[in-house]
Amino acid sequence: MVKTGWNYGFCPYYSYAQFVQTIQGLPIVMLANIQGILIILVIIGLAIKISPKEVSIAGHDAGQLFLLAALPLFFIDFGTSAEYAAGELHKILAQENLQIYAPYADLAIALLNIAFGGLYIYALGVFRDGGGADTASMRYLGPSFAIMVAFLLLEDYTLTVVVSSLSGADQLLSTINAVESAGAIVHILIGVGIAALTCWLTLRGRKDAARVTFIILFTYVVLMTLTFIALWVQTNQGVPSVPIAQPPANLSMVNLIGHIANSVLHGLVALTGLEAVSNGLQFIKNEDASYVKWGKAHLARFQGLWTFLSGRVGVGRTIQFGFLFWGGVTTALNSHFSNYFNVIDGTNGRTLVGNLAYIALVPMGGVVLYIFRQIWSSLTLSFANMTAYEDMQSTAYRDGVRGILPVSLVYRSPNGNFPRPVLATFVVATIIMILVGGNTSAAIPFYGIGVFAPIAFMGFSVRKHLLATKPAGYRIAAPITFLIASLSVVIFMSQIVGKFEEGGWIRAITFSSLYITGHVILLNKWGERSPETARHLIHDVSRIEGTMAELLGWQTRMMQTYRHNLLERIHRFRKPAILPKMDTYPPYEIHYDNH
Repeated sequence: MVKTGWNYGFCPYYSYAQFVQTIQGLPIVMLANIQGILIILVIIGLAIKISPKEVSIAGHDAGQLFLLAALPLFFIDFGTSAEYAAGELHKILAQENLQIYAPYADLAIALLNIAFGGLYIYALGVFRDGGGADTASMRYLGPSFAIMVAFLLLEDYTLTVVVSSLSGADQLLSTINAVESAGAIVHILIGVGIAALTCWLTLRGRKDAARVTFIILFTYVVLMTLTFIALWVQTNQGVPSVPIAQPPANLSMVNLIGHIANSVLHGLVALTGLEAVSNGLQFIKNEDASYVKWGKAHLARFQGLWTFLSGRVGVGRTIQFGFLFWGGVTTALNSHFSNYFNVIDGTNGRTLVGNLAYIALVPMGGVVLYIFRQIWSSLTLSFANMTAYEDMQSTAYRDGVRGILPVSLVYRSPNGNFPRPVLATFVVATIIMILVGGNTSAAIPFYGIGVFAPIAFMGFSVRKHLLATKPAGYRIAAPITFLIASLSVVIFMSQIVGKFEEGGWIRAITFSSLYITGHVILLNKWGERSPETARHLIHDVSRIEGTMAELLGWQTRMMQTYRHNLLERIHRFRKPAILPKMDTYPPYEIHYDNH
């Protein structure tokens, strides 16, 4: 075997060792690195060429996004789950040497992605003015559930910034095989730096954020695709698999199912993307995507499909279609090759995907391509924060207008951003990163728990919508949505129980505290919103117009009615005086399609 001076840490059955056997010294290694540089330049050049350049930057629709601009901002959080989902899944299975059962967990994750994704794809047509589960709950379940959803999402968006930033730090440290040896202060400093970078870019406006994020996500997806192709080629060229530990012989079926289920719960960490698209629909321009315009002109016989995918709802559905497959496919492929090469998080001082990238990319483009991939993965993971920052804006400003958050959060800058919620999220995320000592695994148990409650509320709301507004033929879907919602409730409770010892109980306490705090703000003078105040906040301060302004005005009136009724009950309890009766408001007329 030819020695090159590098210690790659793999036995001869790994592909790079076989690759080295075929070369004749250093010049070939240098040639591989040059080839890697060329690959990098081609990918980045292509990404810049096709990156979006059209985003509205003036008027009431400032920051409105077309498909190619909306795609990266709302998909990148879900897309980068490939960097840690399989790692968390295998970490749980490896505790009992159960990696051999990973395919069952992968299948469960894929089916759950399809079920929850299908629910939200339909729901976009029902609640087409944005707001996600919050709006759905307000319409069909009542203001108390809407407040619950709002604070669950505020927690999840903040934890998205924490997990994405610390995962980015892990990938960066994997480049020098120091993911475990680096001290807590190093993890914290890198994580906070990543969060600060994405916070700054978000505050610059969606035009810059969308284009930069598209370039980052496109390059990341191409590199991951190359990794999977290279691993597939190597395994088909005869690279033998590495034996993995066998499960204990005395393991009961109950314990086996329990461990697999727990691994599924840890692998389901990025479904916030579903709610993110629905919640942030207001930031998408209400215009057909280019491929829909082409389809309507050239394939008119599929008019039903183009109607289903038209307007801002169609853009959102196009993005969410990716959720049906991406998470399941990438988790399954990473999981398969993890077992084939017997690598998990921590092997050789790298993450699971870091090990796979090393095996795949070094023969293709030398060490340069591998190091670039790791740095780029760190950058891409950090930009998953963009989804969280975008949806934190829509959630916080809406809650500020309605009265469950301070009104000081309701300020829209000329570039279309709501900067104060973004800055508040960065500060809180920094505090959490310090509290968990920069440990990604310590933060992940808190992440992803709360999102299943909004999914459940969305399911129950869609069921009520079907029963109340649809003809009998459509109502057959009501039991399906009820089943999906119930499944989400089960997962929500299982997440707390399954992650209880890891800190899941803290999430229950923090949510309860925030839910109570929201009511305290609402019932205080800070939560009072007169019709004139609400109109000023919506039209003059936030510069929201059209159906979204009407929806927010209706939500504010509903929340203020809820506030009045609670205060009346409190006064009745304390003394017999009764507040003047307040009129209730008719439900907001929701426009939906029949597709």
